[in-house]
Amino acid sequence: MNLSLIKGVAKSTNEIKKDYIYFCFEGIKVDGHDFIDAAFEAGAIYVVGTKDIKRTNYFKVDDIVESFNNISLEVYGQPKDISIVGVTGTDGKTSTALIINQLLGKFENSSYLGTSGLIINGVEEEYSGMTTPFANV
Repeated sequence: MNLSLIKGVAKSTNEIKKDYIYFCFEGIKVDGHDFIDAAFEAGAIYVVGTKDIKRTNYFKVDDIVESFNNISLEVYGQPKDISIVGVTGTDGKTSTALIINQLLGKFENSSYLGTSGLIINGVEEEYSGMTTPFANV
């Protein structure tokens, strides 16, 4: 596998762009291995999974999460000087998180990811993923 050819990582075929690497995560209802053909058709250059599958550009690993994390770091690099604020509780999480993001944004780069979507440095971005995403978001 030539990591320099990889442009991005994906855990869903909906996220794949040309020259991405697709990771076959197994969920309760869905097995990512069932989407290997769709991943290559969508532009994946490599596919990584945990099952024995004989296919060109498919790589079997023992730990899919560890492989996903390690390759994501190689492709995207290590985040530098990042602080994360999490808001938990029963009521008011979205409002509190949006207020924190606005306040922090007055002094430094700040982003928000939650029920109201994704905001990066004050700009709303298109995002349809989970509110608790994997590291490659």
